[in-house]
Amino acid sequence: MGNILWKTIEDMTADGVKTPDIGGKAAREATDEI
Repeated sequence: MGNILWKTIEDMTADGVKTPDIGGKAAREATDEI
């Protein structure tokens, strides 16, 4: 399960979806992806 989560996060950031803690503005979009 951890590998799936990590891959989702990698894909998400590669697409430009970033949470505020890493310089982005996405919140809802991030949780929707996960």
